Amino acid sequence: ALCNGGQCIGGTPNTVGHASMGNLHPFSGQCSANNDTGNWYSLEAASECTQGQQVGRDCAWQVAQRIKSVAATCLVENGLRAACLLDGSVPYERSVALVEKALSSSLCPDVPPSSL
Repeated sequence: ALCNGGQCIGGTPNTVGHASMGNLHPFSGQCSANNDTGNWYSLEAASECTQGQQVGRDCAWQVAQRIKSVAATCLVENGLRAACLLDGSVPYERSVALVEKALSSSLCPDVPPSSL
């Protein structure tokens, strides 16, 4: 909110929401890089660019490159809850390692966006 002139202007279909993971930073991390916690982006379907549109002019976001998507159930089945409990707080090193492994190996299968 501070970086928006003290006003929270979210919730409209043409914006992208941004916060620190767990809202652990001042102003929920809206105005910071959040390198220690990571970022959470809220992407409204109505603000996605279609072919021929320009980000920032006609729409708010577009997929640059999809590499892999995994189901949360696969992460949980492979120990995410335990990793989170062991980590306790940022920087969530065990949890991050598990997610990185799931995304870069065959630990969890790729889930097509249409089935998410």
